[in-house]
Amino acid sequence: MNHIKESSMRNAYTYNTTGGDVLYATPDDGYNTNSTVDGYYTVPQKRSSSSSSSYSSNSSSRYGNKQYGTQNHVVGQAVQDEGRRAGGGGDGSSIHSNNGSVHSSHNNYSHQNSYPGNHVNNNYVTQETSRRYQTWNGKHHHSNGIEAGRKLNVDPTLTATELSQPSVDELNVMAYAAGFHRAKPVSETFKTSFGAETYASQKTTDWGLCCKIDLSRCTGLDTNPNGEVHEANTEVPVTIHVRVLDQQVSVEDISAQIESPGSPVPISLKALSTELVEVQFTPLDGGMHKVSVRCRGEMVRGSPIKVNVAKDMSSYPRNVKVGGNASAFIGEELQFQVDTQEAGQGDISVDITNGHNRLPVRITREGRVFTVHTKAKDTGSYVVDIKWNGQSITDDPMRIAVRDPSKCKATGEGLSRAREDTPAIFTVDPTPAGPGELRVQVEGPNSMAKVSVDENRDGTYTVTYIPVEVGMFTLKIFWSDKQIPGSPYHIKVTDPRKVRVVKSSIKNDQTVNGMHKMTRNKEFKIVFDTTEAGPGMMQADLDTPTSRVPLNVEAEMQGRQSVTFIPDEQGEHELKVTWSGFPIKGSPLKLYSKTEEIPVDHTKVKIRGDGMEVGKVFKKTEFLIDGSTAGPGNPSVRMSGLDEDIDVTLTRLENHKYRATYTPEKPGTYLLHLAWSDRQVNGSPFKVNIAGESHANRVKASGAALGMLVAHNTSRLVIDGREAGAGDLTARCMGPAQLAEVHIGNNQDNTFSLLITPKEQGKHVLEVKYGSDHIQGSPFVLRVAGAPDASQVVCHGFGLEHGILTKFRGRFVCETKGAGSGQLKVRVHGPKGAFRVEMKRNDTRDRTIDVLYNPSEVGDYTIHVKWSDKHVPGSPFLIKIVDNEEQLRDVQEKFPTYSTRARYGGRENGWAEDI
Repeated sequence: MNHIKESSMRNAYTYNTTGGDVLYATPDDGYNTNSTVDGYYTVPQKRSSSSSSSYSSNSSSRYGNKQYGTQNHVVGQAVQDEGRRAGGGGDGSSIHSNNGSVHSSHNNYSHQNSYPGNHVNNNYVTQETSRRYQTWNGKHHHSNGIEAGRKLNVDPTLTATELSQPSVDELNVMAYAAGFHRAKPVSETFKTSFGAETYASQKTTDWGLCCKIDLSRCTGLDTNPNGEVHEANTEVPVTIHVRVLDQQVSVEDISAQIESPGSPVPISLKALSTELVEVQFTPLDGGMHKVSVRCRGEMVRGSPIKVNVAKDMSSYPRNVKVGGNASAFIGEELQFQVDTQEAGQGDISVDITNGHNRLPVRITREGRVFTVHTKAKDTGSYVVDIKWNGQSITDDPMRIAVRDPSKCKATGEGLSRAREDTPAIFTVDPTPAGPGELRVQVEGPNSMAKVSVDENRDGTYTVTYIPVEVGMFTLKIFWSDKQIPGSPYHIKVTDPRKVRVVKSSIKNDQTVNGMHKMTRNKEFKIVFDTTEAGPGMMQADLDTPTSRVPLNVEAEMQGRQSVTFIPDEQGEHELKVTWSGFPIKGSPLKLYSKTEEIPVDHTKVKIRGDGMEVGKVFKKTEFLIDGSTAGPGNPSVRMSGLDEDIDVTLTRLENHKYRATYTPEKPGTYLLHLAWSDRQVNGSPFKVNIAGESHANRVKASGAALGMLVAHNTSRLVIDGREAGAGDLTARCMGPAQLAEVHIGNNQDNTFSLLITPKEQGKHVLEVKYGSDHIQGSPFVLRVAGAPDASQVVCHGFGLEHGILTKFRGRFVCETKGAGSGQLKVRVHGPKGAFRVEMKRNDTRDRTIDVLYNPSEVGDYTIHVKWSDKHVPGSPFLIKIVDNEEQLRDVQEKFPTYSTRARYGGRENGWAEDI
């Protein structure tokens, strides 16, 4: 049954129904001839290449909503098929169910078999069929099918009237239909005709007059009441209404199609009511369009509708859309898209400039979407001006940031080495690279280091990272997602705290932290374990009372290294051990070498310092224990209070002297117990009062040292804490590689003198704390210049050469560039009252000094030139002033002068030019 249904539907349109109202029709292309498909004849129909839409009724005539309707359709189709087979294309008889009614039709060319009265006579049948159809009667069309079956030797099991009843037995119908498959056709044919009575039951209807096209309610269409052609615009939807006039048809019988000169145009139908259908389409191209509306396949009156579509020349620059990247790199092509699909008609123009340079632009097109190609040679921010039809598409044009990460530079110690759990710092300067974003990634063997990036006012960035393990780290620096030159960096991360002493021939007295005793001229060896300290190299130096001695480091098995030395001097020694340039835990190691013992007398121990009387919470407090006259002994200190004890740390200095330090956390009164070789010293225990916190923000620092310092020279700062209350002042000055020497003097009026002696030139950071807090301005950044070097001072000029009194020009120049910070002193010795000395700086920004002296008598003149109290090269200069040329030649032969006249080229006016 399904196969029969499919065959009977083969020549019909296929339909899609949306929401029960709008249906879309998709026809096949081309024409079908009156041929056989799978043993069944097809109905010839013209198939249009244009788009079309049609309605189809879901009635029993098509799908058999009722059971008996489906059976009748099947039987009728079988009878019709056998009639065709018997007659070789002749007339057949079929029974169709349309809402339960039965029709007999002779059809070879019908548009819908279910439509009544749509019958066409075929005058060609077989001879055998003609003989067998002698009882054919057009007036009794209900029984003609039964008679046709008898002529094919198919005996009926039901009458035609019974077949049309709803209560018919289904099994009988199916058994009767199966008989037609065994019937054999008769081959001989001849022409015959039928009388008018055969068609007496037909009724002819003009379906094209059952509907009317209503243009009064159309939209998007400029109707022309006096002509056949109407007007419309591209991309503007057009709606046309079709009204049903005859109750024999419904809105489902209406179909439509459109022919266009260009691209296929979708067309849709929508039922607005049971009598009104809306046809809608949107023309895409200009030119003549033709809309055909049909009712049951016949053209509706007024159809086809001719529509001349004009191209819309309107332009809408604000509807242009831009998409793509807003950044680019030097030398790389940048692309972005410009979508003009909703912008109407127009031409595109693109201008990209930064006010100084204009980028080359190449535009490609795909439909209404343009792709803009450009490439920049210079960094900066470029403005993209896009115009559509001569007008800018926006008041806020797109900007492109062009970058060049290869111009980024990174500097700092943090690019080569770092310590575990300690911030490592470096600086990135991207200012020449153009705008962008900095990203830093630090990856270790098993972890990622935490990174913080701080932007500075000058456009540079300070990057800080903290590794949490030792090993080789990879540091990557990205600017605008591209690595800068030098990246990735490979960082050695170490932890000098994890260097352990596993064996030592030095004995610790157990009472002084970090203090070791040594015997003079005896060998000492220390073995270190570096397996957990990370990648690095060990270095060791021994500072003796008179010199610094580099020590040999020997590698041993299993990650161990040893240091061996023999102290040959008596007194304080300091062992400095570093791992990968960083001091290990406990370094520097304080050592003391001695050769003799003296009797112990605890009564001779002396104590000095404020820390034995007063202190302040959270402030490091100290006092001095002097056992130099008490003989060899070991001090022990204990500090007790009502609520808690305070830990006291002892540091050995020299000659049996110790520094005791402690940091109280609670105010109150404490007892300080001090013993020397387990014997209480005089006055022990001492009463110590601990005060609360002070106001460090009220302490001020002043002095020339805040400007410029000189390496190895001592500078002074004044610290004023008179408004801060009681408190302890501490200071620390850190240079690029070493700590500067810092001394604090108490002026007894709550002001202090801070003396700073840098050991190296470069930037120093000075931390000054009152109590445990920084004072105003702390930490301070100090600039330290190099130490004065008199050997770099150059003196030259005619004033440093022998001469004749009447012609003598006593001028010379002292150039101090490269000599460091210092003071120039010039002293001239000669006949009393015979000269006067003048000095002046040639330029406040220069380091050249002009010296002038005018001798008024002949004689010997000695010129002393010193830089920071040290003679410069050639000083003192001996100058002889004579009366005549003969005396001058004699003097020049006997007493050649230290001269740099080569700088003047021997010219008389050389001095003036050099100045």
